[in-house]
Amino acid sequence: MRYAFLVAAFALASAAPVRKDDAAPVCGALPDYVLTYAPMLYLQSGEGNFLADPAGDFLNHVTVKDNTGTTLAGPTPITGGNLNDYPSGVIWLTSDDDPQTNPVWLQSPVGKPADGTERSGAPISIITVNQADGSLIAYYMFFYAYNHGPKVLGRNYGNHVGDWEYTAIRFESGTPTQMYFSEHDAGTAVDFSIVELDANSQKPITYVAVGSHANYPTNGNNGKHPYSLPLGVLADYTSDASSAIMVDASQNYRGYCYSAADGFQATHDTPDKDVSWLQWAGNWGDKQYPNSDPRQYGFAGQYHYVNGPTGPVQKNLLRVDICEKTSGSACVIETSVDSVEAIHHHNKLS
Repeated sequence: MRYAFLVAAFALASAAPVRKDDAAPVCGALPDYVLTYAPMLYLQSGEGNFLADPAGDFLNHVTVKDNTGTTLAGPTPITGGNLNDYPSGVIWLTSDDDPQTNPVWLQSPVGKPADGTERSGAPISIITVNQADGSLIAYYMFFYAYNHGPKVLGRNYGNHVGDWEYTAIRFESGTPTQMYFSEHDAGTAVDFSIVELDANSQKPITYVAVGSHANYPTNGNNGKHPYSLPLGVLADYTSDASSAIMVDASQNYRGYCYSAADGFQATHDTPDKDVSWLQWAGNWGDKQYPNSDPRQYGFAGQYHYVNGPTGPVQKNLLRVDICEKTSGSACVIETSVDSVEAIHHHNKLS
């Protein structure tokens, strides 16, 4: 999914210090309620690009390049432990393979749960931020190696290497009160009272669109979610419980807390305490291919290949509202299912 450059968020988040080594202070375990209400991802039944480890195998297949396409010097091989030693800013983790060849690492089959299970082989990042009013916002960050955009007239739009998506829940005294769902360059915020719960686990459901991995609070119009271009011709598609591939975010995760004073810290039960990769403020994928590239085409402002996304540190983690917005616009909290169905991407990022 394509996200705008979040200049204000970057300035705020990047001011926090970086924790790099195992000797750095750690925060306690994630609160039980953060795991109790960790979302159940309903991946669309036709999904072919699954969750991946952003600090793992993904980094074995990319090269750090600047905005001109020049390879930057730095430690090799690239790892989660040394990624932040590279420059940040308008920098790109550029695929070593042509995405059109659909290499296995972009598909990340390890992220697909085995039959009969709800556990992804790729860990989800759960980041908690304490609020001044005593509440807590938990961010459930999902990384995919590839975003495969939807089709219009037989051609895909919005493809990119690397894909950071997430949901966020505000807790007050351990009780969930609001939930945010990231969707392309916007998102939907809802009162938790209208969030759909998985019938078996009673966990909140996030309906994940095939290919783009946009998160939705409902299954839309029989799985269809128009989001761009007139007449709904560019749309996301999701699956309900009858056919979805389900992933329980609490079954494989890395836990972190984040603050302006201390930056990222790993929870004491997260085996790898290194958090430097979380602080890297570049783009987790290729730069949008120029129009001269034979792989590129466009239509009505949409392109076949677009920029790779920014990472967690640039998602405005120190926000006060549940929405990711970075401007002074209001954060709209939907309070009925009807209002959710009536709008698309109400809360723009800027």
